[in-house]
Amino acid sequence: MGPSSPGELAGLGAALGREGMTITTLGLGLDCNEDLMQGLARATDGNHVFVERPDDLVRFFDLEFGEVLSVVAQDADVRIRCEAGVRPVRVLGREADIVGNEVTLSSRKCLRGKRSSCCWSWSCRRARWARSAPSARRP
Repeated sequence: MGPSSPGELAGLGAALGREGMTITTLGLGLDCNEDLMQGLARATDGNHVFVERPDDLVRFFDLEFGEVLSVVAQDADVRIRCEAGVRPVRVLGREADIVGNEVTLSSRKCLRGKRSSCCWSWSCRRARWARSAPSARRP
């Protein structure tokens, strides 16, 4: 039996993504498992679309096949190197590798006109000037 939970399916998606495969998922009808479908698509840099009625499928396929033609880069890496005293902690919304003071984000495809985002947090040593800043005085 194959994966049955959203986490297991996302894990399978991540393994397929490492092999260069992108999976697009389509939720059709009100009883589809959105978490499951979105997890698989997100793990492979694919798209997920919810379609309530079969009549909307044409719009979905137009969008999906149009996207295939707008790929401008594949297997792109973005590296963020932090200065001394700044330590990356975690990245949300995208898989990333954190090694020392460097964060590496990978994208299997970059599309013309489409933005990709994530949120990352870091910790900083307190700056010398922050400790010695004058306090506010009352009049």
